[in-house]
Amino acid sequence: MEVFSSNKERQMKGRWFRAQSNKERQMKGRWFRAQSNKERQMKGRWFRAQSNKERQMKGRWFRAQSNKERQMKGRWFRAQSNKERQMKGRWFRAQRCDDRSN
Repeated sequence: MEVFSSNKERQMKGRWFRAQSNKERQMKGRWFRAQSNKERQMKGRWFRAQSNKERQMKGRWFRAQSNKERQMKGRWFRAQSNKERQMKGRWFRAQRCDDRSN
């Protein structure tokens, strides 16, 4: 993994960043990915849940199961594995590109 030190580098899409503060580490974990629209469209990328229901489980990552699912921004999905259900509950929402918390 790469470590970036500048704000410009941190804004680059699809790259892993190291949390640079205690607050950020609590929110995102030690490593986290850029939350960009481009990243959301890339199949198999990890991204952060930011719906109200998922905000109760802060720090969890989830993966789109298909291109169709990834394209359905803001829709509710049914958990498709036991691990996913433990992390997010039976239903979960995709992050919207206009719904970032930071």
